[in-house]
Amino acid sequence: MGQKSTSQRGQISQLYKKGQPTKISDISNDVLYGVIFSFLDFRELIGTFRLVCKQWNKWNEEIITVSNYEIRFVGRKERIKSFELCLVNGHLNNLRKLTLTHLQDSSILEEISHLQSKSLLTFLDLQNNVIGGASGATLISNSVWLSNLEELTMNGCKIGDLGMIEIVKSENMKNLTSLNVRENIIGNNGFVSLLTSNNLSKLTMLNLGKNIIDGKSLLSFTIPNTNVLNNLKVLILDENNLFNDFAKILLTKCQFTQLEVLDLSQTQISNDCIEKGLCISPHFNTLTQLNLNSNLLSEPAVRSLIYCKYLNNLEMLHCMNLKSIDRKLKEQLLERFTLVDVSLKDGEAVSSLLGTGTIE
Repeated sequence: MGQKSTSQRGQISQLYKKGQPTKISDISNDVLYGVIFSFLDFRELIGTFRLVCKQWNKWNEEIITVSNYEIRFVGRKERIKSFELCLVNGHLNNLRKLTLTHLQDSSILEEISHLQSKSLLTFLDLQNNVIGGASGATLISNSVWLSNLEELTMNGCKIGDLGMIEIVKSENMKNLTSLNVRENIIGNNGFVSLLTSNNLSKLTMLNLGKNIIDGKSLLSFTIPNTNVLNNLKVLILDENNLFNDFAKILLTKCQFTQLEVLDLSQTQISNDCIEKGLCISPHFNTLTQLNLNSNLLSEPAVRSLIYCKYLNNLEMLHCMNLKSIDRKLKEQLLERFTLVDVSLKDGEAVSSLLGTGTIE
């Protein structure tokens, strides 16, 4: 223990670059608690935080929230080394869920990428962190420690096409069932790499919303018969410029045998995509929620949705900013779907809740 203590004092000295501390009062609380972490089982330590003293309790509440192998870590600069000590010493190998916030660099991910043992972690939330863009995604993809990961949330991390490519080609990511890469500057190259990947066959939830996919430039691309979209239950593509022609190809070529939620809001699609794409495909008989908000839709699209024989399980329909539709069609909307959220460009609204409809 004495030899290890000497080593930890060396780490303290290195962290603060003030030379060897001569007394306990010279050591910052943040670093001191990090050293204590290195000697104790992290999970047992957390359970006693609030029982020890008010100061430890305050520190715990400031940086982490813990419940049943779940940790939310606020990555302020002065706290990170303490957390990294826990990683290096293996005290987080039994962790199931990890949420990291306020990261300003990829140092924690670098530490994780060097760990050679597999953890039990199945959930990782990195949304809106500064992790170095594509390089941060590469660190995650190369991490053996994360090879049991099932849910990965990285929205707002600016990983781009290169980061997306690293994720989809990684063997360590093959257990993913949920992937959220919303608002990450992902374009056609990243999207194509996803569609042609053989590693993400277990994926059931994909959020690619608010990226820069351009359907007009993808018309020459042939979507493989077997692709990652086929097994999805939730697909979110809102705020991408899919446009009619590519959206029709996507909706008819992919065999959505389990899809329950589809978000195509603000994707620059019009009536033709609904009439000759969505509503002629037999693969949407499991669909329960459909979002078509803020597209170029009018009466023909609404009529196709109402009379489509493949949308028998569709319950919730969102169609904001439609062009004007007549009263009879509004009434048919309310009869056809349990939950309707429709507004018209002229200010009219059609809504229903649990079968009780109103036309305003």
